[in-house]
Amino acid sequence: VKCSNQKIRKNQWCKHVDVFDTSKYGQGLRAMAPIAKGTFLCEYVGEIITEERFHERMANLYSKDEHHYTMKLTQNLVIDAYRMGSIARFANHSCSP
Repeated sequence: VKCSNQKIRKNQWCKHVDVFDTSKYGQGLRAMAPIAKGTFLCEYVGEIITEERFHERMANLYSKDEHHYTMKLTQNLVIDAYRMGSIARFANHSCSP
């Protein structure tokens, strides 16, 4: 059986991307070569916390910080990649490529 998680297990991800400083959003992630649609780029990792704890951190720890590295995982859980995480935390989105 072919395992679909081999790239994660062998640390074979994030090979065609680079972290760079943006003028508006802090650091960003950009492609260094064309990437085919559907290609796995990297895993978003960080500390999994409750949404309640996330709001506490936003009010107390991160209130003076401009950039936040979080992603909602489920209705009640958030991945907080502020203090630890992969380069996926620097990926921004665009509504118009």
